[in-house]
Amino acid sequence: MKNFDIFLTVGPNDFSIIKHTLKVNKKNIKGYGNIYLFNEHKIFDIENTINIKPSFFPFTFEYVENKVANKSRAGWIFQQLIKLYFPLLHSESENVLVVDSDVFFVRETNFFDGNKEIFTVSGEFHPPYFEHMLRVHPEFKREHNNSGISHHMLFNKKKLTSMFEAVEKLHNKPFYEVYLEAINSEEKSPCADYEIYFHYVCREFQDEI
Repeated sequence: MKNFDIFLTVGPNDFSIIKHTLKVNKKNIKGYGNIYLFNEHKIFDIENTINIKPSFFPFTFEYVENKVANKSRAGWIFQQLIKLYFPLLHSESENVLVVDSDVFFVRETNFFDGNKEIFTVSGEFHPPYFEHMLRVHPEFKREHNNSGISHHMLFNKKKLTSMFEAVEKLHNKPFYEVYLEAINSEEKSPCADYEIYFHYVCREFQDEI
């Protein structure tokens, strides 16, 4: 089984719960190395965790807010890009498990079957997510009957790099710019980090998952 690190973006609504989720998840998530936390304005004093500074990323919240029409959703979209970019830029591990900060793993959970990555799927189907994916890249289609949205995602650097490079080669600009420019400003929930990655991996790396 391969090792991986854990990354959580912690919004203000989860400040009071994060210590409790970590206590449970440290016990039940198997095979992890380090745990990293991110909030743009807060440093967490939680044992055996590492804080990530905003300067780690090639964009800021202000940049995202200026690019999206629906300002009330800027924070939600910003954290999607944070979750996509941390595993890509993180140098300590090839694999990063991103976990929403209000999620409890209530029983022992592994994320590898031998060398193959395990994905959790759901029955969610939100058409605007797939419309956004096609605007990001015309080959980014729905590849699985299920959804990759399950409030956690195991990201692999090689697979993320492949996805980013496909987009950047097509548009000749950074992935995050394309991701933001492809958003439908009239849609309240216009894009999904977990969905775009899951379906890309199902198409390009189906033998590794």
